[in-house]
Amino acid sequence: MILKTITTLKFSRTLSPIKSLTLLLLALLAISCERRPLEEPWETGNYADILLVTDWSELEEVPTGLTAVFYPDDGGRPISLVTNSIKQNVIRLPRGRYHMLVFNQSVYEFGSMSFSGMDQFGTACANLQQLTTNSSVTAADYRWLATMLTQRDSLDMAMRTPEPFNADRLVYEVTEEMCKRQYYKETGIAQNIPIWDLPEPEEYVDTIFSTPPPVPPTLHVKVNVKGINNAYQVRAYITNMARSDLFGPHVNTNAPAIHVMSDWKITPAPSDVKVGEITSSIRCFGVPNMKVTETDIYKDFGTRADTRSATRVADYGENFLVLDFLLKDGKTHSKFLFEVSDNITYDEDELRLDVELKIDGSGGAYPVVLPDVPDVIGSGGAGFDATVEDWKHEDHNIKF
Repeated sequence: MILKTITTLKFSRTLSPIKSLTLLLLALLAISCERRPLEEPWETGNYADILLVTDWSELEEVPTGLTAVFYPDDGGRPISLVTNSIKQNVIRLPRGRYHMLVFNQSVYEFGSMSFSGMDQFGTACANLQQLTTNSSVTAADYRWLATMLTQRDSLDMAMRTPEPFNADRLVYEVTEEMCKRQYYKETGIAQNIPIWDLPEPEEYVDTIFSTPPPVPPTLHVKVNVKGINNAYQVRAYITNMARSDLFGPHVNTNAPAIHVMSDWKITPAPSDVKVGEITSSIRCFGVPNMKVTETDIYKDFGTRADTRSATRVADYGENFLVLDFLLKDGKTHSKFLFEVSDNITYDEDELRLDVELKIDGSGGAYPVVLPDVPDVIGSGGAGFDATVEDWKHEDHNIKF
């Protein structure tokens, strides 16, 4: 068409200037009509509506709300969804690749944790709140704890046990094809896409399925005790656990924390009432400076590394377990200090940490031996018979 137009102009020198200009304009118009549009119609939106389906089966209780944050890989502003709808939600996402976090509740609904660095995936952090003097742990507790420990730098770091906190970490991409499908769905135009591939009006372009797992695992402590019939109550502290967790990349920070363990169960052995074990559990972030992933799980990380070991970002301090027994005479305290760094293990299947202090198999020695005392607060010489509820009540009346 261009050559034909130019030829026509070449043999039209005798035409008037106005007619020649008119023909030139028509030629340019014809050329411009041959150009392809700069963008496809669907690119005017360049987004897609995605259905987020969440399963809270790994949480202890069904939450009253959720938060979902999508962090663009290009460094753009995060897209957040905070809602009381906990099963299905629709979120509109521009085309691109995202790292996303999905967790129960909003960041303002946790009493035991505060959140920081939420503007970026790599810095999103949950921080345990410090206990106040109005709690069952007071300044008096710190004073007697200081007599048991040589490391004094973490004595002001006693923390509350974190509430149930489950978070899922996913990578998701909104593709060009998704944006096309969104455009055709909204406009009803079936151009360049088979009619049978169009989403139904009630369907969404794509679905994200999320089952958030626990962030802080449960720490279980089990200790063999000889003379267990002399015990009335026990309180314990475990030191140098992580205070914060970068729950995006799931890396514990190196800030130390002391956790109080005040709820214990005592179980005498069937064969001998003088021998038994005490058990307790709390949620915590685990040992500082440990990175946990789905494929690399740490096991016996205090003593050795193997194929399941997590990455040790840096060295961490020793973990001490301090036990304080109140005996059944109502006045005698027996205190014990154990360095348990080499005793902490991680169970991948049950998402739990374990500390066990067992009988020494070689010499038959018990880690804890309690002296015999008169039974003043027991039940007529029958030994320990308090329930967990009794221990909680006594916590408020006993001065440590």
